[in-house]
Formats: sequence, C-alpha cells, structure tokens
Amino acid sequence: MGQRILQIGVAGIWRYPYGLNQERSLIPSSMRIDYVDVPTSKFFGSALPLALETSFRDFGGYDIVHNLSSYPFYPRGRKRFTLVTTAHEMQPVLYPGLTKLRLRTFSDILWEELISKPGIRCLLSSDYIMATSTLTMKGAIKAGFDKRKIFLTPLGLDKRFFSAIKSHAKKKFRIGTIATSAPQKNTFFSIDAVKNMRDSEIEFEIWGKSTYSGEEFTQRIAGDDRIRVMGHAPDNRIVDIYDSFDVFLFPSLFEGFGIPIIEAKARGLPVILFKHGHVASEVKEYCFEAKNPEHMTEIIEKIKANGYNSKLREKAIASARKFTWARSMRETIRAYSAMV
Repeated sequence: MGQRILQIGVAGIWRYPYGLNQERSLIPSSMRIDYVDVPTSKFFGSALPLALETSFRDFGGYDIVHNLSSYPFYPRGRKRFTLVTTAHEMQPVLYPGLTKLRLRTFSDILWEELISKPGIRCLLSSDYIMATSTLTMKGAIKAGFDKRKIFLTPLGLDKRFFSAIKSHAKKKFRIGTIATSAPQKNTFFSIDAVKNMRDSEIEFEIWGKSTYSGEEFTQRIAGDDRIRVMGHAPDNRIVDIYDSFDVFLFPSLFEGFGIPIIEAKARGLPVILFKHGHVASEVKEYCFEAKNPEHMTEIIEKIKANGYNSKLREKAIASARKFTWARSMRETIRAYSAMV
C-alpha cells in the first residue's frame, strides 16, 4: 500500500489549499491524499479551531500529516507519523525589528504571544518544512532547521490569471494597489508618491480587505480626491480589478511570498516595489524598485509618459506565469515521495 497523507487547511489561507485541490488529478495512484478544512472562529480566526481539532483528532493510519498553515499545531500521537508544516512567513526570524510594526493594539500583542510565536515553535519542531519561497527557506535555515529537510514549494496563480488580458477604456491613468492596512504593507509610501504628482489626469485606487481608518490615514489622503479607498476586493472581480489598472504599487516591507506581485505581473502590469523591502528574488523579478516615495513618483510619471516597455512586459508576464498550482502540486508530491 502506498503513502497515506492528510493535509489540514485553514480558512485564513484559503488560496493555498484551494489551489492544490484544483490539481488533485496529478496525485499518483501510489499516493492517497485526504484533505480536512478547519473552520474559522470570531476571535482567533482559524488558529484556535486548528489547535482544538488537532489536539483531539486521531491521526492513526496516516504516514504524513501536513499542516498547510503556520498556526500552532499540537497533534495527538506525534511519533506515529511524519509531521510536515508549510512555512509562509519567517519575518520574526529574519527581520525581528519589523515585528513591532504589527503590535498596534492589545489584540495584536495577544495574537503575537498566543499564535505567531507558538506557530514558529511548532513549525521548527516539524519533521519537514515546505517553504513557499527562497526567502522563507532562508528564514527556516537561519532558525536552525536542517536545510536537507526543507522543500521549496512555491505558491501559484489561479487559472483565471492566464486568460486574455482585457483592455478597459478609461478617462484617467489609473494607479492601483491591493493590500491590507497592516503597517508592513507600507501603503503610506504609495499615498505619498501619488500626492507628489501634480497631474490631475490620474486616480489611485486602494483596495484591501481591512478598513482604512484612523486620524493619520485620514490626514494623509485629505484634500486629494484622486485617491479613492475601495474596500475589499471581491474574488469574483479580482482579475477585472487588476486589468483596470495602468500601474500597480506594492511597497511592502516584507512578504513571505507576495501573491499580489505575481498576479499583477501576470496581467501585464508594471509593478513598483520598495527597493529596501524584503521580497523573494524569484517573485520580484522584472519589477521596478523605488528608493523612496519621490523615486516612485518618477517611475510612475515615466510609465505614464512613455508606456511600459513591451519586451520587459513580456518577460514579467512569463516570469509570473511560471508560478502555477500544477507546479506547486508536483513539487509537493515530489517532497512527500522523498519522505519515505
């Protein structure tokens, strides 16, 4: 009998298990992969349900149990199977100085102490790690994990991102970003870059699932009606939203992977990052990098005036579209096979 594997996913990182499940036809007959989805809760998302689910569940009969999240994981009968965890982000290990940016409220501190730190400890106690990027792999190695037991399994693009790129008729040059309001996303950098522009024929759309609020944010966008806060980007509209942009800004300070970057590149958009942000080299390939908001302003203005170089655009599209869920599933299966 072949390997029996259980993958455990959580609602908070739905794209990853959803993407892998789209490619189940690639699973060889010698391997059986079951999947369990852990629901979310009001206060701790999927982290608390995951801890409870794994503490009481019997994993007997499985050769490999794979935690698809980096949330704390305390499975029963730990010695009876091989435990694998996917590492999505290693910022606390690689760049601990950035952690304080996340700790704005008491609930942030609670999450850090009860979820983030225990999650890292559980990750490092696994038998094997699957890292979603070379940067995440670097973090696991720096934390002391045996590099021979780390497998690189990059994330992928939904198949919709491979469809023909639509052209939208617009009266103005549209600048866009899709990010949460978390400080590490560095959205004020983009706002300042746009505000530096004296061009009235532009608009900047900020899309994100968190509500942008607070006095500092209000003050930053005050008096500039070119900047529009759009709210959550619905998944059924996500490709059309990207296609409506002329340029995409994503000056994040740190990304474990950076799905929006490859999504935007796959739709033929010039992507501008923060030069001193930490993004995996394979993800930021063929992106523009701005040293400061003023430099970002210059890059946007040049693209608006001269267009996006067609050769660079084609290279960026090809770079992004190599990230597929089929590739991710193949690498995952290859890793499981090596864990005999």
